[in-house]
Amino acid sequence: MKTEQHLTAEEEFGSKERMLRTLEGEPVDRIPVLPPFRWTPWDSVEDPNLPNWRKTKNYRIILKAVEQHCDFRVRTKCLAYLSQYISILAPPSCVRIEDRKTERGTCTTTLVHTPKGVLRREEIEEEGFSLDHKWQKEVLVKDTTDAEKLLTLKDDFESPDFSALEKEVERIGSRGLLTFQVPSPILVASEVMNFGTFLEWTLTEKVLLERMIDTACQRIYNRLETVLRSGLIPLVRFGGMEQATPPMMSSKLFDDLVVKYDRILYDLVHRRGAFVQVHCHGRVKNILEKLIEIGVDALDPVEPPPHGDVEIGEAKSIVDGKMTLVGNIEYQDLELGTPEEIDRKVREAITSERKDHFMLHPSAMIFAHISDRHRDNILQYIESGIRYGAMDNGSAKGVNTTRTNT
Repeated sequence: MKTEQHLTAEEEFGSKERMLRTLEGEPVDRIPVLPPFRWTPWDSVEDPNLPNWRKTKNYRIILKAVEQHCDFRVRTKCLAYLSQYISILAPPSCVRIEDRKTERGTCTTTLVHTPKGVLRREEIEEEGFSLDHKWQKEVLVKDTTDAEKLLTLKDDFESPDFSALEKEVERIGSRGLLTFQVPSPILVASEVMNFGTFLEWTLTEKVLLERMIDTACQRIYNRLETVLRSGLIPLVRFGGMEQATPPMMSSKLFDDLVVKYDRILYDLVHRRGAFVQVHCHGRVKNILEKLIEIGVDALDPVEPPPHGDVEIGEAKSIVDGKMTLVGNIEYQDLELGTPEEIDRKVREAITSERKDHFMLHPSAMIFAHISDRHRDNILQYIESGIRYGAMDNGSAKGVNTTRTNT
C-alpha cells in the first residue's frame, strides 16, 4: 500500500481544488469521483479496533484504487464531538455513560441529569455485527414530560482548541476537502425520541417540537460560528432534512420545521465564506428549487426512482447549474449489479444534460463485508467515473483498477 508521503492526486488538480472549482462552476480537468466509503488514505488499515471486513483482501484492493484515483471529502475528526445529536440538547457535563457486556454485545446506557429528573437512553452494539452501528433499545425522550426536562438544560459549549484542526488541514493538504458535518436542527429533535412519536408530534405537539428545534438551532449556530471563524473549514455538510420530505410531511411542515431554521445556518456559513452541502435521501424533486432559494450549494445523493423521484438528467435541468448535484449511483446496484450495468449507470449520470456542477458519488457507504461482485462493481464505478468524467469530450486517460492485486 502507498504511504502518506507518496499519495498523489491526478496531475491536473488536487482533490481539494477540483471539488471547490466544481462547486464554483469553474473549469476542471474532470468531475470529482468520490469513493463509496468515508475511509481515506490517511486512515490505517492496521488499526486493531477495525472490524474484520476492513482487513480483507477485497477491501485492500478497493482502497488501493481509491487512493490512486478518487477525490476525498474528509470529515474533520477533531471537532466531531461538537455535532453529536445528544450533546447539542444535553451538554456533556450533565451526561453519564455506562457500558456493560451482555449476551448480545455491548450495551451502553446514557443518563442525562436535568433539574427535573434523570432521562435514560439505552443502545446495544451486537457482537459480530459488521455495520459499526448501535441499535436503540430505549429512547431518551418518551413523552412530553421528558421533552420538558430536556429543555431545562443550559448549553455549556466552550470554544475548542483549533491546534488539532490546523494539523488536520496540514496533513490533508490539497488531497482532500475538509468538511464539518452538522445535523439539521430537526434531526437533533427527532433523534432523541422514537421516530413515530416525532411524526405524531408534528401534528399534536408542534409548539413543543418547535421549541426543541429552535433550541437545537441556536446551539448549532453557536458551534458553527466558532468553527467557521477559524477559517479552516471550506464546506459544511448538513443532514436530516430527509425526515421532512415527502411522504413524511406536508410542504407547510417542511417550511415550518426545516426551511425556517436551516436557512439561518446556511446564511451563517455563507457569511463566513464556506459552502453548504445537504445530504437528503428520498423524494427531492419538488424541493430542488426551494433548496437553491435558501442557499444550498450542493445536494447528495439525488436518488433515482424507486428510492428517489427524479432522474439525474431531469434534476440537472431543474437546478440549471445553480446548485451542484452529488450522486447518484445506488448502493444496491454496487452490491447486486454487474460491471456492465455500473458502467452504463455511471456514464448516464455523468453525461446526461451537463457535466458541470456535478460530482459522482454512491447513494450510501460500505458498512459490511465486500463480496467479489461488490469489489468488481466498485472498481468499475471508479474506472467509469474517471473515463466519462473527463472534460475533454470524453477522451480521458485510461484507468485500470486491477481486481486481484493487493
